[in-house]
Amino acid sequence: MSIFKIMGLALVAVILSSVVKSYRKEFSIYIVLGVGLVFFGTISLYTQKIFAYVNDLCIRVGVDTAFAEIILKVTGIAYIAEFTSSVCRDAGETAIALKVDLVGKLIILCASLPMIEGLIETVFSLKG
Repeated sequence: MSIFKIMGLALVAVILSSVVKSYRKEFSIYIVLGVGLVFFGTISLYTQKIFAYVNDLCIRVGVDTAFAEIILKVTGIAYIAEFTSSVCRDAGETAIALKVDLVGKLIILCASLPMIEGLIETVFSLKG
């Protein structure tokens, strides 16, 4: 999906959500969620291309793909947490949004532990 289609869909959704919100506020969140799902489908197409490119690059350069996988996984978690948090804020659920942010950060920390371990092992192997 091109950026112009995405922008157009987003603008139509904003206008439609604004109109619906003036009549039935609870239905406007469904518009936001629907557009978000369409955008997530688009994201998944580009994500596959990014994973394939990074994997190929790591193989060509001779770098362990595990580190690239961790970086991509952490980036994906951050985007998903941010998206979910934004939807919660749009729905007026700020407390839930803050908890989503916290959980996202903790999941990122857990996902990056193998990389942190590798970094510490490298530092100690250089020391002694």
